[in-house]
Amino acid sequence: MIEQELEEKKFSFTKLKTLLVFLLCLVFMFAGVTFIFTGKLKASVNNNGSCLSCHSNAGRLMGLVKSKEAAEAGCAAPPAKRPPFLDFFVKAEFADSLHGRIGCKQCHGGNPEAEDRDQAHKDMKNPEENCASCHQDIVRRQATSIHATLAGQDYLLKQRTGKENFDKLVRAREADGKRCHCGCGDCHISIPKAVGGGLLSGHKLFKTPPMVDTCAVCHGTRAGGEYLGKISEDLEPDVHKKAGMHCIDCHKEDMHGDGIKYASRWEVKGLPECINCHQKIPNFKSPAHNIAEHQSVSCKSCHAQAYKNCFQCHASFDETGNYHRKQKEKAVIFKIDKNTVPGYIYKYTPVRHKPVTRDTFGYFGENIFAHFDQYPTWTTAAPHNIKRITSRNKSCNNCHCNKKGFLLKEDLTENDSKADDKVILEGVPRCN
Repeated sequence: MIEQELEEKKFSFTKLKTLLVFLLCLVFMFAGVTFIFTGKLKASVNNNGSCLSCHSNAGRLMGLVKSKEAAEAGCAAPPAKRPPFLDFFVKAEFADSLHGRIGCKQCHGGNPEAEDRDQAHKDMKNPEENCASCHQDIVRRQATSIHATLAGQDYLLKQRTGKENFDKLVRAREADGKRCHCGCGDCHISIPKAVGGGLLSGHKLFKTPPMVDTCAVCHGTRAGGEYLGKISEDLEPDVHKKAGMHCIDCHKEDMHGDGIKYASRWEVKGLPECINCHQKIPNFKSPAHNIAEHQSVSCKSCHAQAYKNCFQCHASFDETGNYHRKQKEKAVIFKIDKNTVPGYIYKYTPVRHKPVTRDTFGYFGENIFAHFDQYPTWTTAAPHNIKRITSRNKSCNNCHCNKKGFLLKEDLTENDSKADDKVILEGVPRCN
């Protein structure tokens, strides 16, 4: 009996010893893998060679980088002017960051061993081609997003050109695409290429894009400028901007896209509405909110300030092959009209003038906009300069008796579409 118990204890001890040996093997194995992985990362950092020795040397870059001509921004707005060397300056600490440890060559190509400038930059590649190696799902969805496809532009062009003339604008569309197409770096690493590009902050990668230098730059002449209060000295920043809110605090739709190719931004699922946070009318917070007829009037009709409208934009190439598009005139005004977006929840909304006219693309051929008069030039707008108390909502008659605040027949010109006749108001609301 005693011998049997001793044998069982011996067997249990043997099992325990075997288990301990197995666990120790696992520990050393993972330690070895970690050592190898860390060694590879460290070797990659050390392999940055001339890349960082040049791009982290501010004094050297100042002598090499010259000021470039300001990009013709179109609908974008260039950021504040800064020393040109910052476009290429990489902070030394970037090498120790998660992305920095990958190594410059892995994303950018080139030859980090070369000391000669031209040789070092030989065989460079687009770094965004590597984003999918780690962020595969995001890159896949982003390729279908409005930011990447610019489908909204094509959608509006096709309306007016028809299928018969759309292909005549290939050069213009390609030029706009190169300028406005939004890649990973345009939000997370660089100032958007639409206004000339350049590193945002020493090659730092921002998980949340810095709003002022990315969102508000590409959308600068309208939504971005309105939100920041830069459209006019007479207008204030959006109340949400004053409260410290970022674009994505309201725009909770995935900016990388959801995998669906939308033809227009108005089709994107999850677009923000004021009533997502604020109580829908009628309610008893103010007398105006308790008027049932106001349910068909969008919140922005009362709470937005004036916004920029552009007129008679023309596109062309110059003799050197550079693409240009420029509006003939612009105005900061406010107009309410009938909604033009199918399925929208409001009947009356602010409207903005599209910067087109019949001969916008006259450079590319005659009557390119063969269907110009089938679609209005004044369309539903989403001003981004909300204010609780505006000149219109201070009193009922500031809105109801104010002809300047509504789009009427007398506001249309020969350059506008005949389709505007179907959406203009016949008169202003009666005075109280």
